[in-house]
Amino acid sequence: MIPNADLFTHSVIVNTALSSRRWQYDLNVKNNSVLKDLEKKIVYAVRKVPGVLPEPAPEALRVDVAPDAAKIRVLWSTQDSRQHQMLTSYNQFLTVQSETLETTVDEGRQRPAA
Repeated sequence: MIPNADLFTHSVIVNTALSSRRWQYDLNVKNNSVLKDLEKKIVYAVRKVPGVLPEPAPEALRVDVAPDAAKIRVLWSTQDSRQHQMLTSYNQFLTVQSETLETTVDEGRQRPAA
């Protein structure tokens, strides 16, 4: 236990038992018809990002669905290392995700109407 006064007057170092950090990012998707395919592509793309750990495996989970939109939460883990390396990994994730979304949207436009 640490007295409140010590928290305000001294620096505190937080030591965790885990050597990895779990990240999450929420994607808003307007076209529900591509969700299942998009989730698979997202997970595949995240696995290729340098620094992403294979365990626990990256996930893409639907956390909200509306008639014309959905929210997908992407979860992945990286080594808990220096701040700059973690931000670089996060940046690479965002780059891969934007490329994945662009490809999926382009494929959706090319599909014939049913």
